[in-house]
Amino acid sequence: GDAGGGVASKAFGTSNWPFSTARVANSSTQASTLIQNSPVSALPYRQTGKLFFNIGTSTFVCSASLIKRRILVTAAHCVTNFGASTNYTNFRWHPAHSSSAGGPFPIFTASAVVAPTAYRNGSDTCQAGASGVVCNNDVALLVLNNTSTGLTALQVLGGTYTYGWNGYSSVVSSTFGNARVQDISQLGYPVAFDSGFQMERNNSFGKYIQGVGSNGKVLKNTQLGSALTGGSSGGPWLVNFGTRPVITGTASLGTASVSNA
Repeated sequence: GDAGGGVASKAFGTSNWPFSTARVANSSTQASTLIQNSPVSALPYRQTGKLFFNIGTSTFVCSASLIKRRILVTAAHCVTNFGASTNYTNFRWHPAHSSSAGGPFPIFTASAVVAPTAYRNGSDTCQAGASGVVCNNDVALLVLNNTSTGLTALQVLGGTYTYGWNGYSSVVSSTFGNARVQDISQLGYPVAFDSGFQMERNNSFGKYIQGVGSNGKVLKNTQLGSALTGGSSGGPWLVNFGTRPVITGTASLGTASVSNA
């Protein structure tokens, strides 16, 4: 299962909000081969992985990504129950998980979990009917243990994502009715696709919106078109995704162009 239903995003009308969703791997959902697993096991995909954890004796899944040498970012509802001080247990992160057999890299466990106080005490501003899932502070960090040979996740994977805030790489566009928009690449492991074994990618434009939460306070959110639902919770929403090109002529990557943020 996926914690709390785990709806990470919802298509805002397939007829008026374009998006594309596809498997990252090239072909089979069976045990990985080099060809089938490419580009899942390559940078910058392999910094994303499938997150397993226990709620009681049951196993649940989300998605998570590496942003520092030992730090994962995921959704708060993937690590604890809304309004609870205790964490779920037995976190296992599988970077570049790519089939029912797992993935090409070691499995990492977590030594610590950090979630916002407002989320833990239940005072966070959330959407009516989606408390704990669509909230201003539905974000969490996990501190990963090293491998049995003492390697950090950064050393194993050879890179991390960076991170942005306050609408990094977004722009107020007259083309979109003066809305603040950005191009978003979303990665994750929704259980509705390929049985949740395969990494999926979704691309869409995201629009910053403000609404009113169930507590009457301002709810801040980004809407985008996506088919990635339960299991993709906590997976990265990236701007400037991909391998950065070398500019060899008269060209520009634009402003706010830091890769994989």
